[in-house]
Amino acid sequence: MSLRKRKQLLIIRGSSQYLDIDKYNVQEIGLGKILVDRNWDVTVYTSGEKAETRIINEYLRWIQVRRYLGKYGWPSEIRKFLKGADPDIIQCQDLSNFATIMPFIIKNIKAPIVLSLGEYYPKSKLTSIFNKVASMIIKKRTKLVLCKTKQSLDYAKQLGFNNIQYAPVGIDDEQFIEDINDNKLEQKLELIKQNISDGKRILCHIGRLDKADNHVFLSNVIEQLSDNYRLILVGGPVPNIQHKCIYYFGKLPNNNIGPILKYSDLYLSCSSYEPFGLSAVESIYNGCPVIGFATGGLHETVKNNVNGILVNNRDSKKWAELIDNLFETNEIQGLKNGCLATKETLTWSTRANIYQESYEKTLNTKKNSTDHNSQTKAHLL
Repeated sequence: MSLRKRKQLLIIRGSSQYLDIDKYNVQEIGLGKILVDRNWDVTVYTSGEKAETRIINEYLRWIQVRRYLGKYGWPSEIRKFLKGADPDIIQCQDLSNFATIMPFIIKNIKAPIVLSLGEYYPKSKLTSIFNKVASMIIKKRTKLVLCKTKQSLDYAKQLGFNNIQYAPVGIDDEQFIEDINDNKLEQKLELIKQNISDGKRILCHIGRLDKADNHVFLSNVIEQLSDNYRLILVGGPVPNIQHKCIYYFGKLPNNNIGPILKYSDLYLSCSSYEPFGLSAVESIYNGCPVIGFATGGLHETVKNNVNGILVNNRDSKKWAELIDNLFETNEIQGLKNGCLATKETLTWSTRANIYQESYEKTLNTKKNSTDHNSQTKAHLL
């Protein structure tokens, strides 16, 4: 009996940020791990500060090349790579980068091209113009748009795309396996445990501290609270001005994040633009409820009064009052229970289903179209 041929998925990852895959829960790798168990080979092609290839497992690899034109550019060898590749499906990530456009303008690419979209209505006028131009270039050849949130789905409709599918991303639960021999992590956990034994309530935030005014806002929130609270900040860059009730842990590897969240009482997600909100998802998965500014993907992740609270303002005083009230009324415990009840729905094991089904439907459509064209030609002959 012959083995069924493995399908080939090529993901072109374009982003203005360089990722260290050891310190970030990369969505494409999480998806790839599930798909390889379902008879797919997955290659993630991206750009970074240095060229390297990482073999995640036998059928999943991460190819990273240098980038042209810094954060606004595209992978330096993408044209050559695409001409030598023969995938069944190509998936591009988001609109606001040149890497997404490249597969559409290179000739002789036969694979159907899918767009994975997390972006929604941009705050920048320049980004909005770029996205409109990019969508006009790629729209005709885009076979499917997989939208990570309801807001990105509405945005895709506004841009005029067809065949749009809601497809939220998940988390890779393997990333939360704690390294019991990590002494640096143990020191951080001991600091948190000591504060808990002293009666402190632990708040947490993970992400870029230079993103918009997140650090300023979080500092203002902690200023409004009593000395009974401590705020853990994971990410960078670490600011020069620090606060006695804030602990700056800097950038940490993936397997450090879970234990820190498990010891935290409440996660604060305050970004005014959030394409998906992966850190909030990670927090809920690890049993830590979320107070989040109501934007982007948080609408789908945070279930009001179940695993967190959505807030329609960024008023630090009102956030502090809400935080105090959750603890004083012990509503926080109900939210923690809600996190445990919903955690399994957040993993790639569940969420990869819609991706796999969408890919296979796209391939079947291509096959049926090819068969029809062949039959038409034969009839004409």
